Amino acid sequence: MKIFIVQPKLASYRIPVYENIAKENNTVYVFHEGALDGSDINIPLCQSKLLRRYSFSKIYYQKGLLEKIIKEKPDKIFYYADLKNLTLWFSLILAKIFNIEIYLHGQGLFKKIKIHITDKLIWSLALAFCTKFIAYNQYVSDEMERAFPSSKNKISKCDNTLEDSQLYEMKPLIEDNNGILFIGRIRDGVNLDLLIEAVQIINNKHNEKQEKYSLHIIGDGEMLEEMKREYNDLDFIKWYGKIYSHSDIELIARQCSIGVYPGDGGLSVVHYMALGLFPLVHGSWKRHMGPEPWYVKKYQKNIYLNVIARNP
Repeated sequence: MKIFIVQPKLASYRIPVYENIAKENNTVYVFHEGALDGSDINIPLCQSKLLRRYSFSKIYYQKGLLEKIIKEKPDKIFYYADLKNLTLWFSLILAKIFNIEIYLHGQGLFKKIKIHITDKLIWSLALAFCTKFIAYNQYVSDEMERAFPSSKNKISKCDNTLEDSQLYEMKPLIEDNNGILFIGRIRDGVNLDLLIEAVQIINNKHNEKQEKYSLHIIGDGEMLEEMKREYNDLDFIKWYGKIYSHSDIELIARQCSIGVYPGDGGLSVVHYMALGLFPLVHGSWKRHMGPEPWYVKKYQKNIYLNVIARNP
């Protein structure tokens, strides 16, 4: 079977999924606009095809896909559901013409605080043309089914999560585990400074038992060196930089009991759960990058915070 998978920037955690699809006697083409982290793309068992994006205000076009659909006529197309993408709409039309199954995958209406009539019209059209819409999780599929009850048969879900090999064996915590873990890119909007200040306040003022909480920071990014210089005098912070080894991450996590993403989170919540930590996220769900923080609310074993805007 010939399968086209279309992504924007390619995240490394998705690559094993594509390889597993290819192992099932499938010919897999992965179309993308480069790696999310800027690294070289290597997808064993799959054919990697680079797309060039052309933007026009809020909409955009991906050059290099449509001609491949016409030439190769794949059996199935798996496309990320960004409805501002003109190439997606042309692909839906070509799929109808050539009788190709096309599956849209995404967050649906998750980011919409208020759903307008134009949103409903555009999504109704997309649902009419696609074979199935695959939601990121149950929260998204429930929301889509409420908005489009007549298209329930077109809506399904596949939890956006981590590959099995990235789940960690639960081991006893290290005795001194007053640790708080952050994993992610250190960039503007992550609010890592708020987390550092919060831990500092706890250590300085609100800790009656005089137990020091340590903050373990895994990740790199454009603001890493700047933040290390700014908070160089705080001995409770441990900077690790970017770590690829699951076993090294697990060893650090065993010193912690809580995983915190102080900004708008997504798959990081699942990562903390896989490490056996209690995720701590803010409770303004629609502001998160993805719907994964809904798991925090769903299972009621975690903590979430109300957002306090620093700059209203």
